[in-house]
Amino acid sequence: MTKRRLTKIVFLVAVILVTLAAIAYVLSQKNPARQPPAKSAAVSANTSQASSTVAHLVSTNTFTYTAPKDWSKLTKAGLDAASATSGIIRKSPSAAFLIAIEPAATTPTSMTEINNSTLGSIKKLENFKLLSNVPTILDGQSGQKYSYQFTDKAIKKRQDLIVVVYKSQAYSLQFNSSDADYAGQSADFAIILNSFKFK
Repeated sequence: MTKRRLTKIVFLVAVILVTLAAIAYVLSQKNPARQPPAKSAAVSANTSQASSTVAHLVSTNTFTYTAPKDWSKLTKAGLDAASATSGIIRKSPSAAFLIAIEPAATTPTSMTEINNSTLGSIKKLENFKLLSNVPTILDGQSGQKYSYQFTDKAIKKRQDLIVVVYKSQAYSLQFNSSDADYAGQSADFAIILNSFKFK
């Protein structure tokens, strides 16, 4: 197996894991009754901080973005559960924004590779329907934006996934909500995306 093929496979697996973890996390917040009571209490207590009544800045070593009011920053336990580097959630209506970063060793070398591996992974989602696949710009960097619907545990979901390579790392930004709630979340998603800056 060539190094290039191995790189594509690792990137594909990472995108699938982050997508599934985000879906599971959002669903666990929207429908806590699906979890055993002890686990539900632990997830609620350990995965997010108290939501803010004002917009606030989220900053890491490599990027910043603005979290709109009523969104909570995920704790380390919540990020680990979602396989994400950074993330925020809104509990009602339920939505999530997650960022995953892949190291240089697993980063595809071209937008064609990113497009092929990303589409290959998201097409595996149940009842997958691609709504759009367009080039985008994130803080001056070229990337690809995928908008799609799928079903998770009988709930129709809508997700936007933006993939950008910056400084030899692949950044995957995911906006996730139920399909029914998506339109109501679009203003918050725009605040987050428009405020995103690489360091």
